[in-house]
Amino acid sequence: MNACKVEHWTPEQVAAHLKAIGADKPPQPKGSAMQYEITAPRQGRDGKYLKRGGEY
Repeated sequence: MNACKVEHWTPEQVAAHLKAIGADKPPQPKGSAMQYEITAPRQGRDGKYLKRGGEY
């Protein structure tokens, strides 16, 4: 039988861990990084490319 390791962290330890993994700041706004992300064009059922807003 395997025993689980249980630890109790102090608030200072939690803060240090969050800072080490980069989770101490709020996430970036959702649209900022996605604007410049390159995605593949989408094809419809007939094999033609679908036009989406702002692409053509």
